[in-house]
Amino acid sequence: METLEPGLVWTLRGEERLCLDGDFLALLRAVESTGSLARAARATGISYRHAWGRIVRIAERLGVPLVLLKQGRGARLTAAAERLLAVDAQLRRRLASEAAPLLEEMAETLSHWRKPRHKAVSLCASHDLLLAALQARLDSVLPLDIVFQGSSESLESLRRGRCQLAGFHLCPQTLPDGRRMLEPFLRGQSIVIILLARREQGLMVGRGNPHSIRGLADLARSQVRFINRQRGSGTRLLFDRLLAEAGVPPAHIAGYANEEYTHQAVAATVASGGADVGFGIRAAAHLYGLAFIALAWEAYYLACRRRSLEEPAVQKLLQAIRGSELRAAAAAMPGYDVSEAGKVYNLSQLLASTAIPTDPVARL
Repeated sequence: METLEPGLVWTLRGEERLCLDGDFLALLRAVESTGSLARAARATGISYRHAWGRIVRIAERLGVPLVLLKQGRGARLTAAAERLLAVDAQLRRRLASEAAPLLEEMAETLSHWRKPRHKAVSLCASHDLLLAALQARLDSVLPLDIVFQGSSESLESLRRGRCQLAGFHLCPQTLPDGRRMLEPFLRGQSIVIILLARREQGLMVGRGNPHSIRGLADLARSQVRFINRQRGSGTRLLFDRLLAEAGVPPAHIAGYANEEYTHQAVAATVASGGADVGFGIRAAAHLYGLAFIALAWEAYYLACRRRSLEEPAVQKLLQAIRGSELRAAAAAMPGYDVSEAGKVYNLSQLLASTAIPTDPVARL
């Protein structure tokens, strides 16, 4: 299936059409986080003149100033700009939540119209950068139609026959919750589990760790703003379990209710200054130049029906997972261990396992 994401662009109509798009809002967030227009311009990859010119043009159209510059004292957002960012963030969260089923329906519609060059393998999967990289590498020889969604939703899609494989992840901390998650979807079916990789999860913070965050307890500090993953995702399950073990109440975390749907979206929010810290995989932090505080290793799996495993296209995917394609993709991003990729388990082995590794060198 095609993968689609909701978007939101504010357009100011008039003699000159001006757009408050993601780039402009990222610039405002960078001003807010850095306290400097020059640093904000560098962070968003544009010149100082272009940054200031765009801020001035949009402020004139709106009729209110957005950024205040003070010689020797940097820059700060006005109350109007802060309100603009808050409303935009609220609407984006609501749009992402409400549009998810419509996007899936549109993706399914497009998949019927598209004529693939080769027979595609359909996956519904918890978001993962390595899986997306493998998709790009195999596109010309084995198209992977991936819909990224939560682990629970992916397993439900497999149960209903909407995909051939479902991606999810488990670690020692979430194994009890994982058993409860897996059994309703997969119990009573002939299911096999393929190990894709092990990956590292932790806290993503700004370069240089400006808030001196060392662990989960620091998230409860009043000045620290957090960005979370959506409910139903395996990463949210792991984060909530780690919070419980650390004795940190979610209610004490500013931004706990603010959600994004992918690791990249969380990393981008932190990189743009929309939050001070997020929880996700090391590879996403690396992609956005963020500092990373490791908290857990987990295993990422692909579940499929045993009969599907014998299909030629799925066998070809399994060969790619065991071969050089996956290793080449993993070599380009930190935080992955693919040394035992392609191992196949039955469901009872996975549910009974108490030996999911907790360190980078342990093995399943």
